Amino acid sequence: MLFKGRGFHQPVAVQLWAAAFGCVAIAAVLGGTCHGFPQVLGEEAIGTLWQLLLYVLSFASCLMLSSSLKSSIPRRWQTWGWLLVGSKSFIYLSWMGTRPSTQDAFTYGVVDYLSAMLIVFVLEARATLYLNTAGARWILLGILISAVAIALQTSGVKFAEYFNHNDLYHLVQMVAFYYFYQGATLTKDQ
Repeated sequence: MLFKGRGFHQPVAVQLWAAAFGCVAIAAVLGGTCHGFPQVLGEEAIGTLWQLLLYVLSFASCLMLSSSLKSSIPRRWQTWGWLLVGSKSFIYLSWMGTRPSTQDAFTYGVVDYLSAMLIVFVLEARATLYLNTAGARWILLGILISAVAIALQTSGVKFAEYFNHNDLYHLVQMVAFYYFYQGATLTKDQ
């Protein structure tokens, strides 16, 4: 939907958000497959899919960071910012390539994603304060809603046999992605 109308003639920041949404969609399919078919796939296949999911989420966070750089800081600093984002992603992905597919690896993936969201939050807060951009405000709200989702997931709450903290996390995270989408539609390049 971010490409609707102007396609690849959208600002680069919007295109990066669109690519990030694509990565999140791929990660959702991978995660749903792991959760939905563990007996059919087997432990080795599940481990491989989780590892792929972590790579895709890392790429999504890299794209979100790159979009925030493009939309919130002056052009003269963007190249340095992208080099730092690329270095962060390269180091994480290289390090993850040496890790076994375990719950610890997923925890490290979450830390990578959360650190990216923290940096996006800082960049978008800067854009809100100094550039007064409406898109940045939506993205900030999306990040705050994501924080609520993460708090719910870590709570371990269980409402029924088939509805627990993980399900609640995904429902709240869908709301956060609505805010990310709204922010992305209003994003402009610097």
